[in-house]
Amino acid sequence: MALKVHAVKRKIPGGENAGKEMYFGQVRLNECVPLEKFSEKVSSNTTATPADVDAVLNGLVMVLSENLDNGNTIDLGDVGSMRLTAGSSGADTEEKFHCRMMRKPRIVFTPGKRLKSVVKEVKFERLPVRVKEVPEDCQQPHAI
Repeated sequence: MALKVHAVKRKIPGGENAGKEMYFGQVRLNECVPLEKFSEKVSSNTTATPADVDAVLNGLVMVLSENLDNGNTIDLGDVGSMRLTAGSSGADTEEKFHCRMMRKPRIVFTPGKRLKSVVKEVKFERLPVRVKEVPEDCQQPHAI
């Protein structure tokens, strides 16, 4: 299966080409799979029921939250690992550094081998340019 991409015009914010408009590829995702549908699909490949899968996922979130809050890295095998990280602004000396200089923390997910293989195998397919219908009183159609 290929990821669908289309060209999008954007202004370059900085550097030697600042202000210049160029086209960049943007992935167009198909759909968001809701938890219920995801749980049904997982259960069809296991002996667990969709309710069992939901219970495990809810428990997983609780245990992940607790461990991340304690500063732990969580190894989820083939799925990957998760950890909290945060940067800070700098101080001239160690004495001048204080915790208020820390930036907002974020969760870092590092995929495991099996998920990394998905990324290596991705193919891209360019979507055709669609022309939006324009009322007669407008001057010209717009590509979307």
